[in-house]
Amino acid sequence: MKKRSNKKVNRLFSKLDKRQLRALQRMSLEEHNDYFDRNDHLKDFKDKLVGICLCQGAATHYLNPEWGINDFDIWHFYLEDGSKRFPYRGHKKDRKVYKERHVDFLKTGIPLEIFQAMGRDKGSTIMAFLLKKKSVLLEQPIVGLYPESLFGKVFWAGERRTLKNLLPALRGKL
Repeated sequence: MKKRSNKKVNRLFSKLDKRQLRALQRMSLEEHNDYFDRNDHLKDFKDKLVGICLCQGAATHYLNPEWGINDFDIWHFYLEDGSKRFPYRGHKKDRKVYKERHVDFLKTGIPLEIFQAMGRDKGSTIMAFLLKKKSVLLEQPIVGLYPESLFGKVFWAGERRTLKNLLPALRGKL
């Protein structure tokens, strides 16, 4: 895992453990409900939550406490059924802070065919979606927050060599 440069940045270096993940999970589920209260026109997606993940720097810090946390990037992934697309990237920079760091809640839709191709497995669906779109999120770890079957699981370590091994296996499915 790469080390952060010596730039003087105000980062949080306290350990991030499952207790803190649980607090982030609660905040994320509150945001999920609040999002649909704020965006009534998207209410059809409220029950189509595939999963919620901690991504980017905070996820890297979960694996390597020497990394430091600038903010928390939490992604919500929703299932698109083909009748309506989820907005490209719902985003809310929360004024709330957790451990004195801002929390960014980001949201995106996953096409139904990816969910079906992955046998309806939520973790595999999220990874297949990110692999297919060659997402920048794959540059750093991805840690599950919700549903419970994903909670605390590191299902991506952010290693490019792993990406090269996974792509051939998924080509036939996507």
